[in-house]
Amino acid sequence: KYIFVTRSVDGRLLPIFFIALKEFAGKAKNTERRTCMEKRVAVIGIVVEKEESAETVNAILHEYRDVIVGRMGIPYRERGLSVISVIVDAPNATISAISGKLGMTDGVTSKAIYATK
Repeated sequence: KYIFVTRSVDGRLLPIFFIALKEFAGKAKNTERRTCMEKRVAVIGIVVEKEESAETVNAILHEYRDVIVGRMGIPYRERGLSVISVIVDAPNATISAISGKLGMTDGVTSKAIYATK
């Protein structure tokens, strides 16, 4: 069983931490706290449809260079867009911040996919 503790940011509920309850003989024996600062591995998929947005995308990725494990970008000239995948190892909040900043950029779509471990 898990208890999630959230806070509201711009009308959205963001997880702060959750408490995992370990049950033993029907009673809670131990509790563990997993904070939002725990690092996770994720892939951020980015589609750049406007070439003039590339500079902004690179500036955002440069800002978070310390958490980026690797990146691969493929220009899809026939469609006039570029596809970038970025592997990050960072806290949830940081991954969300990167994806959010990229997604707010004109002509850019982004989505984060988290590893289960």
